[in-house]
Amino acid sequence: MNRYKLLLRAIRIGLFLVVVLLLPFVAGIANYVKEKKLSVSAEESLEQRVSLQLLGTVKGDAQLAGLVPPEEIAKVQRVVAYTFVKAYPGGDNKIAYAKSGYFKVLKTYLPEFDYLKSDVAPIIATLVDKDGKERWKGQMYSDIFVSCNGHNLVSMGLGTIDFFDISSLRPLKTYRLNVDGGAFSGDGRFFIAWGKNLYLFTAEGEIFWEKNFARHGGKNVVISSKGSYILINDALSNLGGQVQSKKVENEKQGQGIPHVIRAKPIKIPSSPGSYFTLLRNDGSIIKEVQTDLPFVHIMAFSPDDGKYGAVVSNNRLLFFESETGNILWEYEVGEKGHWIEPIGVSENGEYTIIGVSYSVINEPTLPDRYELINAQGRKVAQIEVDCLGHQIAFSEGGKYLVARNRTLGKIQIFEVKIVR
Repeated sequence: MNRYKLLLRAIRIGLFLVVVLLLPFVAGIANYVKEKKLSVSAEESLEQRVSLQLLGTVKGDAQLAGLVPPEEIAKVQRVVAYTFVKAYPGGDNKIAYAKSGYFKVLKTYLPEFDYLKSDVAPIIATLVDKDGKERWKGQMYSDIFVSCNGHNLVSMGLGTIDFFDISSLRPLKTYRLNVDGGAFSGDGRFFIAWGKNLYLFTAEGEIFWEKNFARHGGKNVVISSKGSYILINDALSNLGGQVQSKKVENEKQGQGIPHVIRAKPIKIPSSPGSYFTLLRNDGSIIKEVQTDLPFVHIMAFSPDDGKYGAVVSNNRLLFFESETGNILWEYEVGEKGHWIEPIGVSENGEYTIIGVSYSVINEPTLPDRYELINAQGRKVAQIEVDCLGHQIAFSEGGKYLVARNRTLGKIQIFEVKIVR
């Protein structure tokens, strides 16, 4: 009997020890499962709560008062100006803006060149501030870039880049360079210009560096808001033998202009894949990425000096971290016939907005739409629209979106809304 009791006691003690030892492990598993469920639930809840709402379509920022709260108007006005600069590099026939919207240049064509209204025509440029006060007036070519501080201007035309500031009617610096485009950084301290080569200047025209890239075709460049990062799409691929139009100078004189710009067809060389290159403002390359994408046609940085960036080819988007150049996620819409344009990235990469269109010959056309993608690369909202903008950007804080269609003259205002 005593042996039987001792055996039972030993079994009980053993079972108790087993339970004590296993309890933390079992509790850990339970907590993990619970946290995982909560995480998924919260994530799904977040995705269900975000929506895009079209507040209205306007022709100018004067009509914003009825669409957004008074305390948000200034933020949205800055984005309206920013999309203008992106849609009309160098300005349109009448006006050029700083990205901030605080300054603009009014263009008056000289009578003998009024019929041209192009970047080869000299004009009288009048710089005014947001209150309409004239700050500077002088002659330059009509392709004009205005810094956000309203102190510096750049004029391009006939193979010349002129750097002005409002202290003088004469250029501070003049360079004989054939370039295809240019842009100030958001803070107005740097000016980037590109053509066959890539150039970085100070706002006053001092050149930091010049870089040559071996691959050429369809080149475009974006610079982050404080100039820390530069992104260049450096090649069109899989288009060997196709023809592209390129501006060249005639040797003949005409209409009082030293050289007349004309279009000349050139052949684009074949290449194994498209490239985009991420640089720091000292000219050092962070990363050069060769992709299997046919070409990179859209690029954007987040407004926080480009902490994050995105590039697009056809129907695919690559999202990356600028400090390392590492690709964080990819996003693809549909297959044949789908096209992504435009795109915008909010502060800290919290959201990315893309425009999606679809068109295939002999097939019904699908409605255009915007899709909102979160920081993990998942779509959280979308909205169908009657037309897409050529440029789109988030306001400060990411609460509002401005989309500009330069063909139709439409400006659409959206709200990124949290549904309660």
